Amino acid sequence: MKTLLRGLIVNHAKLHADADDVGLHPVHTDRTPQEMADIVQRWAGQARHWKLVERSTQSRNTSDPIRLHLTRTTAVFRFTDDIHVRIGPMTGESSETTILDADSQSRIGKGDLGQNARNLKELTRGISELLGEAAPSA
Repeated sequence: MKTLLRGLIVNHAKLHADADDVGLHPVHTDRTPQEMADIVQRWAGQARHWKLVERSTQSRNTSDPIRLHLTRTTAVFRFTDDIHVRIGPMTGESSETTILDADSQSRIGKGDLGQNARNLKELTRGISELLGEAAPSA
């Protein structure tokens, strides 16, 4: 009941380390932010219904994240959701660890029926597969 109610009144989702669903956890890797951005861009280019809208370049301050704006269009009603991805070094880590964080937001409607969470799980699963890691289970 709680999930159904959420789907009727919430039209966004965000990756979070404390999420109950591991498919909604940020992605951690030893790849550089630039490499990860290239992987996300490649994945979005081959994933059905996904499109890269914009990619920021990393500034001279390498602690600033690379930002990607993706869209995903639903198959039936052709609704478009905006997915904003941030890729940068993980703060407080002594080793070279990169973190991919993202959020997904519907452009229209008060509820998303869980589509934005599904968008993020599709993204993390696809990225994990390209990284050669086990995909998070749903």
